[in-house]
Amino acid sequence: MELGGAYEGPAGLVHGGMLAAVFDQALGRACENAKVPGMTGTLSIRYRQGTKLGKVHVEAWLDRIEGVKAFAKAEVSTSDGVCAEAEGVFIMPKWARGLLTEKLLGTIGD
Repeated sequence: MELGGAYEGPAGLVHGGMLAAVFDQALGRACENAKVPGMTGTLSIRYRQGTKLGKVHVEAWLDRIEGVKAFAKAEVSTSDGVCAEAEGVFIMPKWARGLLTEKLLGTIGD
């Protein structure tokens, strides 16, 4: 993705708050893609180096599932290497828990 001047914090670098929003979206999408949607419970970020404005690569994946909690991890990198890492816990809302159970049980015996 491209992060230009509108996302600048320190001169020439992406604002850390913008990276937090990018991580939240990417981690949540990783959970959704794994069929375990949830709401952000926690989001922890380690900023390893400044993220230059311009092209950034975002990679997110599901790490594990524990009951109604999905744990995901992500990295943001540029041509300079990994700039930041994140971990998030996403909690399936109560209204969705019954829907997922129905879907899973509906496939038994098919």
